[in-house]
Amino acid sequence: MNNIIRDCGEIWNRLFDHRPFLNGEILYFQEEFEVKRSDREITKLFEVLEYVTEIRDSQIDKVKALSETDLSGCQTKLSAALSSCETILNEEQKYNIDANLELKREIRESDWERFQSEMKVKYSNVDHTFNEKEEELSEFYSDLKKKLHLDDTPISRIE
Repeated sequence: MNNIIRDCGEIWNRLFDHRPFLNGEILYFQEEFEVKRSDREITKLFEVLEYVTEIRDSQIDKVKALSETDLSGCQTKLSAALSSCETILNEEQKYNIDANLELKREIRESDWERFQSEMKVKYSNVDHTFNEKEEELSEFYSDLKKKLHLDDTPISRIE
């Protein structure tokens, strides 16, 4: 029975105790990052520190001097470009005004054509009404002549 318990303990240790495997992985990880790299990160950090110190000590003054000389020329060129852009925009606005005038002219022409067509319709209505009234009056007078028995014979003068 004692052997069975010992065997069960050994099986349990093999299944659930991962310390030997983890110790091997930890040693491999430690070797990978400490031994093989041999302080490459520290060397790189010192190189970056030297580079930054060199820039701070010498390059900043050079950049200031160059910016004072070159940026003034750049400023004048930018001012000239800005004035050119403003000139172009002003010219474009002149053409836009012409386009607006043309648009309003077209609107006025379409209004005038519509007005003329409306007037033609009204004239034709007036002519039609006039013709109807003329016919009515001629019928009225012809009926009146018939009722009064008037002929077309002229009345003779008494002499």
